[in-house]
Amino acid sequence: MAKINLLSVGAIAHIRRISLKCGDSRYCFRSLATIPAYVYHPHVTILEGEKQAMHLTKSIFSTDPLPPTLPTPESLQSTANELEGYIKESIIQSRIYGYREKIAKREYHNVSLTQNMLRVLSAQACKYPQLLDRCLTFKPKISVNWQRNQHQIAVRGCPGYLLSTSQLLTPFADENEVSSTLNNPMKDLSPVSPVIDISEYSVRPETSYGFNPGSPYPYPHTLFIVDRKTKSRPTSQMISHGIMYNHAILHAVAINVLNLEPEQELDRPLAMNTIMTNGRMFAFIYYQLNTLNLQHDHGIKNLVWIKHTLPLFDKVKKKEGVIRFGQECWQLWLSTVMNGVDLQNISEEFKTFQQLYTDKNDQKMKAVA
Repeated sequence: MAKINLLSVGAIAHIRRISLKCGDSRYCFRSLATIPAYVYHPHVTILEGEKQAMHLTKSIFSTDPLPPTLPTPESLQSTANELEGYIKESIIQSRIYGYREKIAKREYHNVSLTQNMLRVLSAQACKYPQLLDRCLTFKPKISVNWQRNQHQIAVRGCPGYLLSTSQLLTPFADENEVSSTLNNPMKDLSPVSPVIDISEYSVRPETSYGFNPGSPYPYPHTLFIVDRKTKSRPTSQMISHGIMYNHAILHAVAINVLNLEPEQELDRPLAMNTIMTNGRMFAFIYYQLNTLNLQHDHGIKNLVWIKHTLPLFDKVKKKEGVIRFGQECWQLWLSTVMNGVDLQNISEEFKTFQQLYTDKNDQKMKAVA
């Protein structure tokens, strides 16, 4: 009994020390309080997949197959052709070389391929200076809560890589399409419960996406989710994973950065991309947050664009190299990561270098002639 009393006194004294540091004891006690919530984390496998995730985030599909604000393949054709050889070398390096085992493990080659593709694109910063206005964060800590109907939902975890910028992405959908979601009903999951396969825990009511106030790159651009499991996840589970974390990140940005209140509709919608891969197949999600009012099924809904799995390649062999390279997947990956970059804003240094290179080639041709 004496030990219990001593522990209790020690705990109270520790809380008092925290309250003195904070300056407001009510804030400190409130931060230690917990609430029951259904917690979605990276190891959760929900029964209805993307359909259940869209219900939990009050989202519906857009009428367009892809967001109209993405750069067109034609505008990036020269860049895609220029970098294609480097991407093939990255695939070979991640699959065949750079490891000691006889066969490359999924945990290694998946992460290696994503990192190498980002390095290849970052080399274009000399041509497109806006690529320097970005920050890549490894495993940002996501902690977001919201009320969906009668259920309290909490998203926790540290998913993949988050590419962030200092400028907001242009919304994917215009005001007319956002207003049209008023007339689109939510799909009913009955008789299945919306929170089936999601366990209930006691959690602290937090709203964070891994960035503190005043960060130079507070706005999310693209979330890269890499499947490291030995046995690849089903596509529906990967997509539901992306939808939940997309909504959680944008939800936190709306509250922490834009200082919006919960259950409020956004005057300027927030948008971000997600690229998911198992090392060979890629899936793309484009999410637009239009409202924080998730307690009811009526009203404005959030919008989702999904491009299901596309192969980046078929096989990789030492002699033949990359077999059947996926042009569509590569061009869509490039358009997604280059989203928000002004393709007409080419640096003057690159133009000067290009002109010098052209003049030098002309002199060589004249000398040969």
